[in-house]
Amino acid sequence: DVQSSLVALLALTTRAGVTFDDLTTSRANLEDVFLTLTGRTYEGEAGGAPAETSKSTGRRSRRAG
Repeated sequence: DVQSSLVALLALTTRAGVTFDDLTTSRANLEDVFLTLTGRTYEGEAGGAPAETSKSTGRRSRRAG
């Protein structure tokens, strides 16, 4: 139970004298899971395509002629 765990954690930190300036929670979405499991990162602004972690793009150049 997430709510009970959070309440217990906050009680523990209060007893230990720990204070928070800010506290937020979020739920992982499919993109978060994909990026974590593959080790990839976003390039540029949010909503961009995930960047490859290796230098190879898998593309071959063609020579004219």
